[in-house]
Amino acid sequence: NRPRMTKVFIGTDLNSSGNYDFDADEAPVVSTNSRYRTPNGTCYGEFNYYTAYNTRTGLGQSAVTLASNTFKVVKGLCIIPEFVGGNGSLKYCYDMNDTTLTPSTTTQTAMISRSDLESTYINKKEGSLNMFGTVSSTDTEGNTNPVAYSGTDISGNTYYDFGGVVIPQDRLSGASSVKLTFWDETDGAQSTCGSQWATLVVPFSNMTAEENKPAAKIAPFHWNSSTDNSVYISGAIAGHVEFEGSILTNTNYTRNLPKVSGKVKIEGYVYDDVRLASISMSVFGGDDTVVGNYSNGTWSQASSLPNGVVSFEAEDLDMSQKGHSVKYSVVIDTEKLSGVVGTGKVIKISAKDWRGNTSESSSDQTSVETAVWGDVSSVLDKVYYTDNSCTVQTTSKTSSTATVYTPTTAYYAMDVVPYVTEIWTGLSNTKTSAPSMYSRASTGEYVVRNGEVISVFGWNLDNSPNVTLGSSSITTSSIGTASKIISTYTDESARPVLASLGGATSGIKFTVPNVTSGALSITVQGIPALNNINDNDVPYSSILSTKTESSNELPRRFYLLERRVENIDIELEEKDENDNVVKNTYSRPVTIFTINGDLKEVKVIKVKNTYYLKQEQK
Repeated sequence: NRPRMTKVFIGTDLNSSGNYDFDADEAPVVSTNSRYRTPNGTCYGEFNYYTAYNTRTGLGQSAVTLASNTFKVVKGLCIIPEFVGGNGSLKYCYDMNDTTLTPSTTTQTAMISRSDLESTYINKKEGSLNMFGTVSSTDTEGNTNPVAYSGTDISGNTYYDFGGVVIPQDRLSGASSVKLTFWDETDGAQSTCGSQWATLVVPFSNMTAEENKPAAKIAPFHWNSSTDNSVYISGAIAGHVEFEGSILTNTNYTRNLPKVSGKVKIEGYVYDDVRLASISMSVFGGDDTVVGNYSNGTWSQASSLPNGVVSFEAEDLDMSQKGHSVKYSVVIDTEKLSGVVGTGKVIKISAKDWRGNTSESSSDQTSVETAVWGDVSSVLDKVYYTDNSCTVQTTSKTSSTATVYTPTTAYYAMDVVPYVTEIWTGLSNTKTSAPSMYSRASTGEYVVRNGEVISVFGWNLDNSPNVTLGSSSITTSSIGTASKIISTYTDESARPVLASLGGATSGIKFTVPNVTSGALSITVQGIPALNNINDNDVPYSSILSTKTESSNELPRRFYLLERRVENIDIELEEKDENDNVVKNTYSRPVTIFTINGDLKEVKVIKVKNTYYLKQEQK
C-alpha cells in the first residue's frame, strides 16, 4: 500500500499578502481522455494544478516530476499533493536542485495538517470550493474536490488526508527546483528498509529578479446607459462627454477628440506578468504623480493626489500565474484645474511593478482594438473585454468565436469645454424640484422678461465667460460657483435649488437686456458651450422630461425668449379621444411669450383635460 499521488497543487504568495490565495468553483477533472482532463498549469488563484496520476490508467504514481517549469515563485512555495495509499502518517524531506526521483533520507519533517493549512496558510477567495474535501466512493461523478480525503479512487484505493508542505522564500534562494521525498510508517518506522516512499520533483522559475515592463492602457469614454457611463459618479451625472467624431465641423474644437466638462472618469487597465506596485497619472500637462499603491494584496489611494484628481479606485481582475491584471477608475474634476478650458488636453497613465520596472509611454491616441477571442486568448500582456466599452472582462466561458476588445495606449487627448445644465428664471420657482417644467419648452426655449435677473448653471462656466443673446453681448454681473450664486438670492422663495441643477458646480448670473430673442451663447477662453452645437438626439446630450408620466428625454438646447404679446386670441376646440369635436369653437384673449411678435392667433386642442398646440403650429 505504497503512497501514491494523483494531483498536486503548488502555490506562491504572488500578492505578498502573507497567505496563499485559493479560488475555485470547479475541481480539476481526472481523466485518461485528454479532451476531458484538466490541463497542467490551470490557475486556481495563486495555486496551479498539475497532473500526478498516470494519464493512461488514471491511477496514482509514486515517482512524479511535475510539468511546472514555468511556474513563477515569488514569495514562498506551498505544495499540496493528493494521496492514495500509504500507511500511518507521512513525513517529508526536501533537496534543492535535485531532479532525480531516487528517495532522500535527510532529516524528516512532519507535514502541515489540513486544518493548519486552512487556518494559517491558505486564504479562500470568492470561489465556492475549499482546497480539501471528502468524496464518496459511490459518487457517480467521481472526485468533485480539489484535494480529496476519505472515499476511494476508481480502483478502490483510499484518499488520505496527509496535508501539505510550505517552504519559505529564504530556502528557495538560487533554486530552480525542489525534490520532496515522502515516507510513510510501514512497520512503524520511517525512512528505513521497512518504510515505503514517494518522490515528487517540482521545477519552477524563481522570480527573484525580472525586467519585464508592465503595460498601462486607457479605455475611451463610454455611455451604455444613464447609470453606466463615464460621467455617472457617486450616484449622479457629474459631467458631460461628447465622443470622438461627434462634432466634426466646428473649428473651435479639435476634430475627432472627445469633449468633456465637469467631472469625468478615466478608466482602463494595467498589467504585469508578476505583480504591480503603483499606478501614476499626468493630468493635462502636469507631473506624472502616483494615484494608487498596491501592498499586501490591496489597492489604496495615494495620500496626495495630483491637481484635478478627485479619487482613485482599482480592483484586481486576476492575480495568478497568468499575471496581475487590474481595472482602475480615476475621477477628474476639470473645474479644479485653473484655466483648463481648451483644446488638446492630455491624460497619461503609467505603472510600476514590484521590481520598479515602468510601463512604456505613448503619444498615440488611445482607441479600442478588436479581435476574435480564440485568436488572442493565450496573450498574457493584454486584457480583453466582451464589450466595446471595455467594462466586462473575458472569462474561461467566453466563446472562442466571440469578438473581444482591448484599449490600445496610455495616452488620451481631449477638449475641455463649458457646458450648461440649467437656466434658472422667474418661472423656475413654480416647481423648484423640476425647474424646467414651467420655464422651458420641449424644444429648448426659455421665456424671460426684459430686465429679469437669471442664472445659468453648468460646468466650466466661471472663468470670465463671454455671453451673447442672439447677436447682442451680455455683461455678466456675477461669476462663481453654483453655491456662491445661489447665496446671492435674497428672496428665499426665488432661490435656486442646488439639487435641481443637473449636477452643476459653476455658473453665471446676469440681467436680461432689451434685445431680440435668440440662442444663448457662452464662450470660455474662446471655447463655446456645446449645448447649441451638439447632437440633441443622443441620450448623453439630453435631460429627462419633467412630466411625471413620461420618461422621454429633452435636448439640452437653450433659447431665451423675451417678447411678450398681449391679448392674443386663442381658438379652442375640445375633442374626445376619437378626435370628435365635443364643444363649439370659441375664442378667449390670453397673454403669451413668443419668438414671433407678429403672431395673431394660436390653435389649441383639449384632449382628456390636456391642452396641446395643434400640430401645424410651432
